Amino acid sequence: MIVRSPTTLERSVELAQHLFNDIRIQTFFTVPDNRSSFGNDLELRIHQKHLPFIPWQQARATSFDLGIIASSIDDFPELDMPLLLISHGPGATSNRSLHGVNNAHSDISTASIDNARDFAQIG
Repeated sequence: MIVRSPTTLERSVELAQHLFNDIRIQTFFTVPDNRSSFGNDLELRIHQKHLPFIPWQQARATSFDLGIIASSIDDFPELDMPLLLISHGPGATSNRSLHGVNNAHSDISTASIDNARDFAQIG
């Protein structure tokens, strides 16, 4: 979970709560260097929520199956992972695809996650 602001942290936590229930998925939070001007204390907020955190330098040096970001300000070509772009929460007025090699795009909602989880449990 790539977090750039307090708003994207909350949206990422909403999504990650569904992922934490699946023991096959290991989830980490990280904060890029080019964070929002409102994101000065994001690492502290992540630690206060007892979320699994890795520093940005470590995230850049590690290969992951998927990165999820609730912000489309920048792409992150230095990351070795496909990126899934989600809206930053209710009221988000724009969804923009990331450009470059990491060009995955989705407007996923928690309702669709619940539906997918229910379907997976049936199958």
